[in-house]
Amino acid sequence: FIEYTLLMVACGGAFDRATLTGNENVLQDSCWAPLVITVGVLVSTASSCLGALFGGARILQALARDKLFPGTSWLSWGTRGADEPLRAVLLTWCISQAC
Repeated sequence: FIEYTLLMVACGGAFDRATLTGNENVLQDSCWAPLVITVGVLVSTASSCLGALFGGARILQALARDKLFPGTSWLSWGTRGADEPLRAVLLTWCISQAC
């Protein structure tokens, strides 16, 4: 939160209103290495996707273990060592690909 607030204040002080409202690539245009912005966006997007994928799978596993929905007991299974919800991850991935 603090980082984004500081970025917003810094951009507001460094660029005029027309640049901020008219140029969608203002950060990439002003960066010394525009590739840094592109890589940063891609890494943060991948991180969010993986967090949602594995977080959703753990929730599915917990719902199946609590038997809240009939017919989902096959999702309660986890791997032997770390109890990773492999079946729930695969189902979550399939759902995300279908949407």
